[in-house]
Amino acid sequence: MSRLLIGRRVIGAVLLGVASLSVCAQEVTPLKLRLSWTPFGFHTAVFLAIERGWLRDGKVDLQVDDGSGSTSTVNILGTSSQYDIGEAAVSAMAVARDKGMPLKSIADFIRGTDLGVLVPKESGVKNARDLEGKKIAYTAGSLEGPFMEVFLKKAGVNLGKVELLNVDFASKIPTYVSRKSDAVVTTVPFVLPILAKTRPSDAVMFGDYGFVLPSIGYIATEKTIAEKGRALQVFVTAISRAWNDILNEGKLNDGIAAEMKYRPQANLDRDILAAQVEAYRPYFQTPHSRGKPLGWHPPEDWTAAIASMQDVNLIQRGAKPQDFYTNQFFKTP
Repeated sequence: MSRLLIGRRVIGAVLLGVASLSVCAQEVTPLKLRLSWTPFGFHTAVFLAIERGWLRDGKVDLQVDDGSGSTSTVNILGTSSQYDIGEAAVSAMAVARDKGMPLKSIADFIRGTDLGVLVPKESGVKNARDLEGKKIAYTAGSLEGPFMEVFLKKAGVNLGKVELLNVDFASKIPTYVSRKSDAVVTTVPFVLPILAKTRPSDAVMFGDYGFVLPSIGYIATEKTIAEKGRALQVFVTAISRAWNDILNEGKLNDGIAAEMKYRPQANLDRDILAAQVEAYRPYFQTPHSRGKPLGWHPPEDWTAAIASMQDVNLIQRGAKPQDFYTNQFFKTP
């Protein structure tokens, strides 16, 4: 065999190898995720999935940016192409979709209603009717705003005996901690552990009075779902797997270590992260989600959620549950 022929074969093999590497590189899909908030306990699953390499193994390159609230994340996802995925209260996403934003929930992990009213442990408040005579801090422009009067009426509270103090979102907890209010409406599992030392509190939950409002999940536009379905499948599977490890396989400390590794500048408190995950634990499942993968959307819960939001005119009549979510990224029994 001539040297020329051998040389051509070697060159051809090299070029083929380069081409193969190029194809492999092209298979990696970049995804940008905007979180709902700055780092807290719920984010342990995201960082555990990254640390374990499950996204990288699925040829997904995930960039994670912190957020400044669910409403902000929903608006950014619905009005721009900056991010592929948003972490947000999916109830807030549903309201935005009903107003025309082409968004859907691709996974809903906090499927129970986590909104409630925090009150000091020494207050003696055991139910909503005990809120009479109290000053309650809330944010009219947040998800809880339209529900406040309906919640109090359903609970049999005399509205004339309650003072609703409308403050901006960032001021709610400081207002409560500084005792300028007797109670505060918030996402209970997120805030309760933070207040353990400054103002230990109990909660009166919206869910105990008939409100069904699914909370933290992941959302994407219909365009992203259509164009990046394979990468979204990898993402959803990885996060569901991470939550199973954290909640059912005793890997909470691994999740906390991963979050602290990837967010060193946040000066996170290991105990608060652990307490937040444990506080959220009861909200991962509802009676309609038993036996299904973590993150799967129960249609019955969405039917009830839509009814709750229609009662306060957040969603128009005639909306269908399947308009707001997709379960295409889950394999179910």
